[in-house]
Amino acid sequence: MSPQWNELCQRLQGDTKHPLAGLAVGVIKQGRLEFSGTYGNAHFAADGLTACQPFSPSHLIRVASLSKLVTGLGLMPFVQSGRVDLQQDVSELLGFKFRHPERPDSPIRLWHLLTHTSLLNDAQRYTLPLSQPLFSLLDDQDRWLSADSHALGR
Repeated sequence: MSPQWNELCQRLQGDTKHPLAGLAVGVIKQGRLEFSGTYGNAHFAADGLTACQPFSPSHLIRVASLSKLVTGLGLMPFVQSGRVDLQQDVSELLGFKFRHPERPDSPIRLWHLLTHTSLLNDAQRYTLPLSQPLFSLLDDQDRWLSADSHALGR
């Protein structure tokens, strides 16, 4: 275990003026897990400051748009090396045609997904059973089509 990671996380957790919501940390160095830990609180009282339950590895986290950050960081080396193009139609990568129903002639590109400009809406559902294929989720237009989404291509 690396003491500097634990010390940093303990300092974040120790700020009583700004209580820490759940934080899960994993540091991988040279292919090995160097450090892991959980910090902060899973639940707060109505005042928003009083911690009711410490955060632990058994708590589930709704990752929401955090996955876009991680995906973007992971994708950039491939973009820099020319192996992936942010202008690429995601249909080519998925292996099936993927279009917004209101704009069937406009491809959804990787940069649309990474910048929230694809018109897709995932607010209704954040889970997909492991037994359900991805294309079945995408084919259910009511789950992700939203009239108030950002304009495609802007």
